[in-house]
Amino acid sequence: MISYVKTVYARGGINEFSWHFDDPVTGATAWSTPTTTVKQIIPGGEHHQAYIEYLDKFAEFDNQLKGPKGELIPVILRPLHEHTGGWFWWGNKECTPEEYIALWRFTVNYLRNTKKLHNLLIGYSAADYKTEQEYLERYPGDGYVDIIGFDAYMAKDAAYFKSDLNNRYKILEKVATEHHKLPALTETGYMLIPDPTWWTKVLLPALKQYKTAYVLTWRNWKQEHYFAPFPGQASAADFKKFYADPKMIFQNKLSASIYTKKL
Repeated sequence: MISYVKTVYARGGINEFSWHFDDPVTGATAWSTPTTTVKQIIPGGEHHQAYIEYLDKFAEFDNQLKGPKGELIPVILRPLHEHTGGWFWWGNKECTPEEYIALWRFTVNYLRNTKKLHNLLIGYSAADYKTEQEYLERYPGDGYVDIIGFDAYMAKDAAYFKSDLNNRYKILEKVATEHHKLPALTETGYMLIPDPTWWTKVLLPALKQYKTAYVLTWRNWKQEHYFAPFPGQASAADFKKFYADPKMIFQNKLSASIYTKKL
């Protein structure tokens, strides 16, 4: 992974880490859903030290992400994501808003101030939400976030997905403007992409309508689980049209100077 991060950086690309880390208390996967883990690992909790050890491991990894001149490679880090859902141990059914905020603030403070990792852009990304209040219920504060976004996947109903994207984007754009944050579609996709025009007829219209710093499609894992097209896939031809649209900027259109130019 370190080699890949360096390769992307050398090409002028942008690296993002979505951190699905195991439960520090039980050792179970991120998809375990105990209701006490967050309370136990925030400052004052009986397993706080175990969480610190997790962060130390990440810091050790991050410090190896260096460019040719020894500079730390900038990366986007999305910790504790999809917190408005209940499928991770840090989800909205597994901890209170106060506990979640305490965990987030400690995490960012520890990585930035204690471990001196100043190459991190911190991304706050929700799952489902219907209102601005719901989106901001667990927001840790402007000093702890650089990028805000949401994760949205299409199941089968394109009309519902479009409507949901529209509603969530309206809220996101308002919050981003008021809090001076970069808005992003931090995860999206349609598993197996059976719709041959999904990219240009479903996803692209939303991206054109609202401000979006970047959009991330989910992974290609195996034959029965993928979110990006490949040669011969049903939506491959449409993806080429999506790629060619003037709205879209892919890695080959970026310049390595994005890391060196002065703002």
